[in-house]
Amino acid sequence: MAAETRVWLITGTSSGIGLATIKEVLAAGERVAAVTRKASSLAPLVAVHPPEDLLVLEFDVGNPNAAVKPLFQSVLAHFGRVDVVVNNAGYGLNGVVEGTTDEQAREQVEVNFWGPVRISREAVRVFRENNIGGRILNISSIGGFLSNPTLAFYSASKFALEGFSEGLHKELDPTWNIKVITIQLGGARTEWGKSNFRELPLPLAYNDPEGIPNRMRILIKDNTPISDPVKGLYFH
Repeated sequence: MAAETRVWLITGTSSGIGLATIKEVLAAGERVAAVTRKASSLAPLVAVHPPEDLLVLEFDVGNPNAAVKPLFQSVLAHFGRVDVVVNNAGYGLNGVVEGTTDEQAREQVEVNFWGPVRISREAVRVFRENNIGGRILNISSIGGFLSNPTLAFYSASKFALEGFSEGLHKELDPTWNIKVITIQLGGARTEWGKSNFRELPLPLAYNDPEGIPNRMRILIKDNTPISDPVKGLYFH
């Protein structure tokens, strides 16, 4: 294997954009450290890709007590390097503000914002100390600059990620060759609207079948193809 072959650390890889990204990276001849809460979810890929190309690691991005440094150490011990980090793990909380508890809102921000923060911080250290530079790709959303009904806390988490990413990028010494990039996704043809969207009960005052919250939920569940996630990926 050529020494310059890049290694990608990708979170949220069991389905959707994360899974599509793994497949595209491997098809391009590069290597992947796939981070997921359940390693068994990637068993079909493990069966067809050798360990020198694909490493699967169990890690809960949303757990504030999960140690990030050992995660990177595992990747470095296996591949010897990390070149690209993709913070893809996340979910959408679908509920009106009045019907969302503090605990539910905090969990949304923990996964969508603080998880990427912790991983990005360690990625910068690894990139800088190994003196090879690197790329941090933070998966954001159109919800990172435009909020919608029932998605206030989801958008808050993505707005925060956008601001963090921009600030981090600007504070890094250009000679380190570390770039922080946000990717603002729109709708894609994945199961995200079903499996990665947590729908909260609507309070009675909001539960008009023709009201805005319910109409928004119909739009989110609409299975009409919007875009192909694979065609949206471009590697360079």
